[in-house]
Amino acid sequence: MNDSEFEKLSEKSRRGELTPDEAAEFRGHLIAHPAAQAAWEEDEALAQLVAQLPDAPMPSNFTARVLTEVARESRPVPPPVRAAWSGWLATIFKITRPQRVALAAAAVCAGLLTFQQFRAHHRAQVAESLAKFTGATELPGVEALKDFDAIRRLSLLPAGVDAELVSALSQPNDK
Repeated sequence: MNDSEFEKLSEKSRRGELTPDEAAEFRGHLIAHPAAQAAWEEDEALAQLVAQLPDAPMPSNFTARVLTEVARESRPVPPPVRAAWSGWLATIFKITRPQRVALAAAAVCAGLLTFQQFRAHHRAQVAESLAKFTGATELPGVEALKDFDAIRRLSLLPAGVDAELVSALSQPNDK
């Protein structure tokens, strides 16, 4: 007896529908296969425990809930909403979905490049206005800015520290 036949017989046995010949064949298979017999005994013990459980209380609106769910599932599903510009492009230009995706990606890239150019132009304008304000003919190089972090940290110190530093540096050296 193969596994599928054994499963059919075990299911019939659970429902109490075995004929005498099938019952004999089923018992013979259980005797020949101890692992199958152990699994069968576990299933039977579990079925007895489940049968001893009290029935779950039925909610008073069970029928109404079931009918509502059936009605909800039987309603036709509306078609997905498409963007207006997408349908317009597809209709006028006869383009497919992958082509629309590529077109959208190209538009995003063009927008990003335009934004980068705007930022570069804005930075150049700020640099020019700074040069005009300071009266410099050209902007300072990297050498002038290499100690920027140290200078910035000095500006974060309390105001009294700078006065002390100036007074300490202005006193004559007695040594």
